[in-house]
Amino acid sequence: RGREIVGSILLPPLIAIANVGGIGGSIILVPICFSLFGFTTQESVPIAMFMVSVACIIRFVFFTRKQRHPTRDATVIDYNLLSIMFPIVMIGSYLGVFLNLILSMFWLALLLAVILFLLTI
Repeated sequence: RGREIVGSILLPPLIAIANVGGIGGSIILVPICFSLFGFTTQESVPIAMFMVSVACIIRFVFFTRKQRHPTRDATVIDYNLLSIMFPIVMIGSYLGVFLNLILSMFWLALLLAVILFLLTI
């Protein structure tokens, strides 16, 4: 119970900092869900992705949509780049969901640790 209280206190500021930094925050949320809330790896990943999605939607609706590009008469979001990146992100999401279904918790945790390690290099 005490760990859940600590996690509930840590999550809002960490999500806010990650969202302001533009990294989403799943790298922070998965270990917190796993260690402080007692979820398995297979449960932590979708929960973290949902929280990141909600945070991104809130940021878009209330902040980014109204911003303009500093030097051009355009929005901050480059929709041409989005049309190129979105299919790649969707393929990665489907692959991640598939791996989450077929791999055991050990292999998911190991894969997550390896990916996080490689991202820090």
